[in-house]
Amino acid sequence: MLLIDIINPELARLALVSKNRIREHHFQNQNLSENLLLEIKKFCRKQKIKLSDLTKIEVQADPGHFSKTRTVVATANALAFGLKLSQDLIESTYSRAPNITRPKKRS
Repeated sequence: MLLIDIINPELARLALVSKNRIREHHFQNQNLSENLLLEIKKFCRKQKIKLSDLTKIEVQADPGHFSKTRTVVATANALAFGLKLSQDLIESTYSRAPNITRPKKRS
């Protein structure tokens, strides 16, 4: 199982969890839309695990970080779908409704 943990606002954690072992990788929790998949690939390669060997993907996220949570959940779901993992869709949980505002008018 691959765990993607972004509860820490500065460091993301990836963990490969098996019956008797947990292997972890930490990286800066910034630009996740650009770096997350690359970090997952790098971590799996270092652990000599193929993405196709994954059996499940889980996400731990702080519900207060809308964009990071959305990015991680979308990546995890896309990866699970692409790998044909038999798991339910991972749903996002947020602490409040998103505050989407209209763009400011330029004078």
